[in-house]
Amino acid sequence: MIRRPIRFRFWPARPWSFGLSLVAALFLARAASAENESSLRTLGAERIEAMSASAKTKLDPGILFAVAQSRESAEDLEVVGRRLAIYGSSPADLVFPVLIQSDLTDAELADLGAKPRTRAGDIVTAMVAEADLDRIGSHPLVHAIEGSYRMATNLDQSLDAIGATTVNVPPTGFAGDGVLFGLLDDGIDITHDDFKDDSGGSRILYIWDQEKETGTPPSFGYGSEYTKNDIDSGQVDLNDFSNDFGHGSHVAGIAVGDGSAGSASGTYRGIAWQADIIAVKNWGCDLFCYGGAPWQELFGGGTTVESVDALKYFAQKARELSRRIVINQSQGVTMGPHDGSSLFETAYNSFIAQNDLLVVVAAGNDQTSAWHSVANVGAGQTQTFTARHQNDPDTGAPHFLLRFELWWDPGDQFEVTVVSPDGNSLVLPLDTSSSQSPVRSQGLGNDTVYLYTTQSYPGNGQGNAWVMLTAAEYPDPITLGNWQVRVRSVNNSAGPVHYYGERGQYGLTVSNPSLDSNIGMPASAENVISVASFNTRFRWPTRTGFQQAPDSNPLGAVSSFSSNGPRRGKSGPDKPDLAAPGMWIASAMAARSAPEARYQINDGEHVVLAGTSMAAPHVAGTIALMLQKDPTLTRAQVKQILVDTADDGGQGWTKTLGWGKLRADGAVNAVAGGTGNCDLPGDANQDEHVDVLDVVATVNHILGRALLDTDGQDCADIDGVSGITAGDLGAIVTRIMAQPRPEAMLLAAAETPGSLEWGEDADESAYRLLLAPDELGVVSFAFTLPRGFELDGAPVLANARTGAVLDWSAGIGVYKVVAYDPAGRTLAHGEEPVRIELPLVRMWDGDQTVADSRILSLQASDPGGQKLVLASQPTLGALAGSGEVRVARLSSFPNPMQDVTRIRYELALGEHVDVDIVDASGRRIRRLASGTQLGGAHTLNWDGRDDSGSVVPAGVYFVRLETESGVDSRKIQIVR
Repeated sequence: MIRRPIRFRFWPARPWSFGLSLVAALFLARAASAENESSLRTLGAERIEAMSASAKTKLDPGILFAVAQSRESAEDLEVVGRRLAIYGSSPADLVFPVLIQSDLTDAELADLGAKPRTRAGDIVTAMVAEADLDRIGSHPLVHAIEGSYRMATNLDQSLDAIGATTVNVPPTGFAGDGVLFGLLDDGIDITHDDFKDDSGGSRILYIWDQEKETGTPPSFGYGSEYTKNDIDSGQVDLNDFSNDFGHGSHVAGIAVGDGSAGSASGTYRGIAWQADIIAVKNWGCDLFCYGGAPWQELFGGGTTVESVDALKYFAQKARELSRRIVINQSQGVTMGPHDGSSLFETAYNSFIAQNDLLVVVAAGNDQTSAWHSVANVGAGQTQTFTARHQNDPDTGAPHFLLRFELWWDPGDQFEVTVVSPDGNSLVLPLDTSSSQSPVRSQGLGNDTVYLYTTQSYPGNGQGNAWVMLTAAEYPDPITLGNWQVRVRSVNNSAGPVHYYGERGQYGLTVSNPSLDSNIGMPASAENVISVASFNTRFRWPTRTGFQQAPDSNPLGAVSSFSSNGPRRGKSGPDKPDLAAPGMWIASAMAARSAPEARYQINDGEHVVLAGTSMAAPHVAGTIALMLQKDPTLTRAQVKQILVDTADDGGQGWTKTLGWGKLRADGAVNAVAGGTGNCDLPGDANQDEHVDVLDVVATVNHILGRALLDTDGQDCADIDGVSGITAGDLGAIVTRIMAQPRPEAMLLAAAETPGSLEWGEDADESAYRLLLAPDELGVVSFAFTLPRGFELDGAPVLANARTGAVLDWSAGIGVYKVVAYDPAGRTLAHGEEPVRIELPLVRMWDGDQTVADSRILSLQASDPGGQKLVLASQPTLGALAGSGEVRVARLSSFPNPMQDVTRIRYELALGEHVDVDIVDASGRRIRRLASGTQLGGAHTLNWDGRDDSGSVVPAGVYFVRLETESGVDSRKIQIVR
């Protein structure tokens, strides 16, 4: 999260391509004059009252406000479009991305109208149409529905401060090689040299742009995915990935930038500077950006629902590549219970635990914002919060929209009264959530109050008052002065009541602010590693000399902005987990960002920023070093090592620094680093890979046929106990399925004699991989299921010897299978092909069939450990020779085209691809792509120009797709 004083100018908004898209959080009606109002007014009664009482008590108040709003045009939803994400083809047909807490399966939720995307325990992300909210919310096994809220964004000397330079310098140090860094942020500048390798190629393997609709990652149904090949071949629009705001580029540079940009190469190197990058860009702009209005800086980031989907995407990619990943999110939400009980935080906890993910989150920058206060209300007593509304220090103008909320413990009851600066008061009902109209409005002098109250908030059962203020005539300013919020005990309730103001309301501050419990979400989730900030720099070189910017706290102390723990209602050791440098950190400056000159480093490639956003990637980069040293570390082990090696100054846990300041050197040195003298545990045959050949080598060693050398034995003896046993063999199989990067399929050239025949078969109940029996000793393959399908039981090994073993693992979207004979014989029994069958069941309609199952990698060897070359084409099974197994769905749209057409195709397996535009005579006029691509969907754009950049004349052309599997082409007609 970037500290507030650093401001950037935004580029004009770009409408999304798939219809009306509204990003919103609060409700604003076109209020009638206050003089004509004398009592509480209900909103959108016809829609809200039609809902069941059960549904209304389960729905997020933000969604209720959006449903209640009168809306004849998009403008009527202007302020609803500020924080809560809403989509739709028109204002009359709204669609909400939501988190659903339910005991129903995905298929059962789909039957009710939801479109499930990501499951995390009993919480599912989904898209739900407004018309289906009542049906879903009324189901007794649906417990809560939470909206998707917009999130706000939250070196060189810093590396020395944490000891990173003693452990990340080659040849003896670690630099993140082989580890993935997951960036969940507003984007990344793909042109910046800090994110390229020595050959000039991108270190970014994938980018999922959650807002741009030119292609779709598997299983999510929205956004566009780009690969390293797309970036290296120039198929990515640089305007989309030059990172206008610059936040994500700066964060990535701290964690994994190699510092090669600029005149002093390596000066501003990140921590794990050899790690590869997978990025999810969640910064979006829609019809309500209004040309880059100031609110976009505060709420232009990704949403809570999209963030959960991003975790699934990162997990899928790590699984496909069989590599460890550490994820960094320097974003957060300030509204909410602040105790880990929201559906958003609960979903993070569940998904992280289920998949043993390492997720690092910035704690927040709200220590001195005066947006939080707490009052201990005694039985029968009244306490008052005073919130002063004055002109915003940045704009010099008053606010036209303000929001705050109150939280208290389950079982307590409190009555809330709002008093305006001119003395008008409004007593809020004790609980509107179960009434016919749970969202209300009331004129209060020259202002209007919008409200929702409940004694049992959906999902956590806590007490909550949700209040928004506007002028009676929008967009007039709200009355300046002291607003009072009085809280009265009801039924002798007693306990703490917390006031939280919306982030970015710099003109609204609360008297007697509390500096505790300001940590944002999802840093407040139990299973993330939340990071505070401490000071390491106040001075840096610019093009005009050195710039000085002192903090109220000295060097080495906690940064004045860093949000404090513990979480609301918690005591003792809690959040944050630890602290890292976050004050004026130098890192990558995105090409199209526009920071003030005083923040730009004199090399023109780097910039200094401050915030816990900058602290978190120090920790993420350190974790990448730890994972390089030992890829088997669990989430719990990583966190314990970070805590044990942090510098706490003898204080133990504190609310400001957590368990202390990060020590990267101590953390990396505390990692054991593998098995004995082995650099790669499981690499029994010492070929620097862990694959099926190591299984064969280990089996032959156990059987005494061919003994491993000393280094091979060290690597095969995974547990280090009693020599090499069947337990070590199983551990090697586990590593094949879970850790190292698999090799691509070894395919023979066409008609190569002696290559292993293989093929595929599928029906509505199962997918089958078929392998010819000749010399087949061991096989391993990884695959993904079609969208909407799940395994209906364990994979089955058929036509194999008695005693043959099939091991398998289930991951997020990716499954792995290894089959072998522990006796070291050929796998097949008889002359029939060995068959590995995957029983499948359709859980919901994902617009795919069983035949859309996709192999990611396939390897085989004979019993002696000789790798087998697979036939270039599948020849066995019902799908053999169909063409669609390898290349499918080559298409272009629009067609006919005028300026640009989008070309899409899908590869079932990774292979070399050439994509050309040819004229009617077959002459190539434009090469769009050439190189090896991974299996999956790919998208290219053709702008109607030839290789020289000249516009081609109108007429008939063809897109020609040539792979190792064959050639496909489609006609494209150009009209001018």
